[in-house]
Amino acid sequence: MALGINTNVQSLIAQRNLTRSGSSLSTSIERLSSGLRINSARDDAAGLAISERMSSQLRGMEVAKRNANDGISALQVADGSLSSLGDSLQRMRELAVQASNGTLSAADRENLNLEFMQLSDELSRVAGGAEFNGVKLLEGDGVTPGSQLMFELQIGFASDAQLNIAFDDVASEIDNFYTARSVAPATFTATNASTTDVTLTELAVGNAATALATTANTETMIDVDGDGLNDFVAVGNGATADVFELTPNGERGRQTATGVTGTVGALTLANLGVTNQTAANTTAGEELTLELGNATLKLESDGTNFTEARFTERLSGSNGSQAQQILDKIDSLLDTVNNQRATLGAGINRLDAVINNLETSIVNLGAARGRIVDADFARETANLTRTQILQQAGTAMLAQANQLPANVLSLLG
Repeated sequence: MALGINTNVQSLIAQRNLTRSGSSLSTSIERLSSGLRINSARDDAAGLAISERMSSQLRGMEVAKRNANDGISALQVADGSLSSLGDSLQRMRELAVQASNGTLSAADRENLNLEFMQLSDELSRVAGGAEFNGVKLLEGDGVTPGSQLMFELQIGFASDAQLNIAFDDVASEIDNFYTARSVAPATFTATNASTTDVTLTELAVGNAATALATTANTETMIDVDGDGLNDFVAVGNGATADVFELTPNGERGRQTATGVTGTVGALTLANLGVTNQTAANTTAGEELTLELGNATLKLESDGTNFTEARFTERLSGSNGSQAQQILDKIDSLLDTVNNQRATLGAGINRLDAVINNLETSIVNLGAARGRIVDADFARETANLTRTQILQQAGTAMLAQANQLPANVLSLLG
């Protein structure tokens, strides 16, 4: 080997090897400190692309699992309300069966009816109160009676991984338990001069009603153009009006008149004799209740308009025929509640299966991603030790190589 001082080849070789071992040492330190084999695209471009796709899938699955749990929560809320409805209906059925017994007196049936009517009011309250995150669960889409509320749950990372769960409009079915009348104007007909026998053929809903007055052998239409809810007026002989004003007590559905001043005639609805002719002023959220023979008429108020009218059949009466007729309606409503609970139960089980599948997929996909991006600590530790030794040796050899040109001086001595 020729001796020279301008070019120290050995030093250059030592520098190159020292740089290479230093780069390997930096890589080992980075991987061991981060725990990742791939810290940038230069480490493994293809592996980075694959791992990023897997990361998107994993994060989507985690969110989908939370979505499924939220879906289960909503279904359980609805199922709890339906369970309460079922309990109330079962008790109402018991009362109807008991009222059908011929050994009971009319007074006995009236006592049974007190609880029956309370439970009837509770049905609407429970159905309307079932909600999750502000969404009414048992009122369909909230626009069209009888419609379904569709819950679209994203249960996977892909855009098409959706599960639709339908909530039936149970509230409308409960409303159908009542006999609602049409929204056409109501026609009252006075049939003779001595009494005020009145027949309600249609019921106007949704507008204010002014006072109604009738005379013998005439027909009168309810005026629905008033500014507010005015008094119902019962008219006896001649043109004298007897008015009963009911003072609301603020409790929804409890404003029931038991009598009026003066002498009034009979109001009949579907051949049912009237028990009380009433009139009332109502405010928002209250109801005017008329007891009409074996049915109860309720006019619901929003403070300006009558927004709903419904008839609830009652258990009271001189015999059990009315209670027997109610049994069929209760059974039909029970079928609706039970069918919806079965649907919700199936949905809960489906979502449980979805969650189990997602958890399995998360484990497997996470393991696959880990095999691509995670650092092998045994390998990287061994590589760290090797490169540290190479660094020490390279540094020592560089020092030796830098001393070689000095040997030329001995030739000049």
